[in-house]
Amino acid sequence: MQAPTETTLQLHDIHLPDPAGWWPPAPGWWILAVLLFVLLIWLSRIAWQWLKYQHWRKRVLYEFSHFETIDDVQFLTQITEKLRQLAITVYPEHEVASLTGTHWLEFLDKHAEQKGFTEQPAILMIEAPYSGQQVDLSSQQNQQLIQLARHWAKHNTRRDSYRRLMQKGVG
Repeated sequence: MQAPTETTLQLHDIHLPDPAGWWPPAPGWWILAVLLFVLLIWLSRIAWQWLKYQHWRKRVLYEFSHFETIDDVQFLTQITEKLRQLAITVYPEHEVASLTGTHWLEFLDKHAEQKGFTEQPAILMIEAPYSGQQVDLSSQQNQQLIQLARHWAKHNTRRDSYRRLMQKGVG
């Protein structure tokens, strides 16, 4: 018998199958796409809440930086009104709305990082509007009251305060 030679055997090259197409993706890619989409929605929601919180906080702190006053009694009244508005917004209304006098100042001190509402010149906030007398605050006392109010506002506009506010359905 004779050995086959190249010329007698008609061999063809090996044909590989066509490469896999990119569409449709494998199930793992679908799962990854869904997970990334859910993650994107979750991160977008967190970013939106954070932006809303930052806007609210800036607005509140801006209010505590700009007081339009004619006299010192009006200045003291404005600070008290803004503090009460913020306190009623952030804390339960039944806890804050009925507070007056020294109880109001003690509440402010209790919920402050920097104490000082039960001392002068902050005591004038509860005395001056009702005394009927002219009050003369120095510029140092004015700045001290503004700083005290701003510190209280900063301390009480943290994320946990904003979360309580959102749970109340305000904003």
